[in-house]
Amino acid sequence: MAPAHLVGRFLAASRRSRARFGHVRGTFFWLQVRQGSKRPAGREFAVRAPGFLHPIFLRAGTSDLGVLQQIIVNGGSDFDLGTHPAFIIDAVANIGLTCLAFARRYPSAKIVALEVDEDNFNLLCRNVLQYPNITPLRAALWSHVEFVRIRNPGAEAWAFQVERASASDPGAIPATTVGRLLESFAAPQISLLKLDIEGSEREVLSEGDQSWVERTETLAVELHDRFRPGCTKALNELLSNRPHRRVTHGEYEVVYLG
Repeated sequence: MAPAHLVGRFLAASRRSRARFGHVRGTFFWLQVRQGSKRPAGREFAVRAPGFLHPIFLRAGTSDLGVLQQIIVNGGSDFDLGTHPAFIIDAVANIGLTCLAFARRYPSAKIVALEVDEDNFNLLCRNVLQYPNITPLRAALWSHVEFVRIRNPGAEAWAFQVERASASDPGAIPATTVGRLLESFAAPQISLLKLDIEGSEREVLSEGDQSWVERTETLAVELHDRFRPGCTKALNELLSNRPHRRVTHGEYEVVYLG
């Protein structure tokens, strides 16, 4: 029999997984993640999350494990979107875990996943390969159609920030707008626009053509005033003359418009 202190440590470490998925499935899932996380930093491994049809690929020793905990275990993206959301924009999508959670809950929704970092994007593509309703794009969401570059390439994989760049910049990444995405995917409206873009929400919410707001049902924003002062101000000014209901869900300000 295992010593009581080891049992206590196991129960504490696996508590959230067991609460989310049940004692048996939650324990098995936690053990998969724990075993995979022991691999050398950067090495990919796969886990089977209860309720998900396909394996989820992660990189040991990276922020992927924190994203898994936040999204898959803690339900960080479990926003109430009604019964039949049709079009979801996920910016940025990182390695695609939020997209997978959306696809599981809303299998008929069209999901567009934007990511700026090449390594993240490659793993995003691998994670969503078996989901035909998810379209990955290596692009930034921005206020204008132009180019940006990553301004902090040494950051953790979930914390990349971008800044304007020229098309000739070696690190240039295409930047698109919410309006351009609506046009490209022939979507009449946005069921959910998720913005976790490390400060670029200031530009998206305050600059360029803002007509997309009238076609948006739900907006979920993680505000990053600590990186870019003015993010909260931009959101408040965007909402100032529009009827809305605003709630907090984890790290997100969730705004139901209309």
